[in-house]
Parts: sequence; C-alpha cells; structure tokens
Amino acid sequence: SQFLSSLGAERSVVDPCLWRYAESGQTILFAVYVDDIVMACSSQAFRDTFVKRISERYALRDNGPLTWIFGSTIKQDLEAGTVQLHQRMYTAQVVQEFLTKKPAPSRRVVPCTEDISNLTPLEEGEMIHPQYAALVGKLGWLATISRPDIALAHSLLSKFVSAGGERHFKCAIGVVEYLA
Repeated sequence: SQFLSSLGAERSVVDPCLWRYAESGQTILFAVYVDDIVMACSSQAFRDTFVKRISERYALRDNGPLTWIFGSTIKQDLEAGTVQLHQRMYTAQVVQEFLTKKPAPSRRVVPCTEDISNLTPLEEGEMIHPQYAALVGKLGWLATISRPDIALAHSLLSKFVSAGGERHFKCAIGVVEYLA
C-alpha cells in the first residue's frame, strides 16, 4: 500500500481494497485482492501507463479486459458502454450438487416464498440438516451477485442457517428448482 500511495493513489476509507488514482482529468478505480488487481478506467492509454508504473516495481501479468472474477462471468461492450455479469456456471454447479433429478417446470415468480415465510424454528426431536447451511450460503452468493430475484427467499432461509432441518432444506431446494 505504501507503493500505491507513493504513486499518488488514494485508498478508500470505506473499503481498504479499493483505490482511486487520478491525474490530468483521467481516473482509475481499482481493487486489490490478494495478488489480483481489477481496474475500471476512463481510458485505455491511462490504464496502460498506470500498469507500466506498477510493473516497474512488481512482476505482473496483464490479462487484459476482465472476463471472470469470483465465480462470475463478465461481458463488456465498450462501444455500447455496458457490462453484464452472470453466474450461469456457478448456478449450474449448485443445481447439480443439490438436485438429484430435473425438476418439473415452474411458473413461480418468487421461489417458495409462502412456504419459506411460514417456516418456524426446529422443534424438539428435529435434526439439523447437514447441508442446509452450505446451501443457504450458496444461494446467498447468487442473490448478492447476480440473482436479486431470490434475495427475499434467501433472507428468510437465512434466519434458520444455524439450525435448519429437513423442512427448511426442502424449502431451500425449492429455490434451487426455481434456478434450474
């Protein structure tokens, strides 16, 4: 971080991984995560100059435009000024991991919400389902990154993440069926 500061980059007070570098009306926002840097910039030439300055100090490999990060595919159209983010591969992995057979087509607008909102804590004698917390975590990742349509269902399921039983798991599976 001392090196980045010496270049004139400013660290965010909100997120220590986020930085801003500006010079002559040009700006780069970048996130440093372990040994990766993800950049958004106002011009390619400005980005190339900044990357060159960093490479004078550190060995680095410039992989070009961002296409993949944290299990998410990135599609950029610079001419149209659009960025698309999706998790089709991650969603398919979750579906494959938790569904044993292909579900019947569903017309649910919001997955399993009525069933989920009526869930109650475990009753005496009910066992915690061993995969419930993992499934809710994976649904949370999807809801946060690319699937806001399951955010309410995830929020309701999260209330039972430390003690979700078979009936809780079945409701979570309903969300996975919706995704399939």
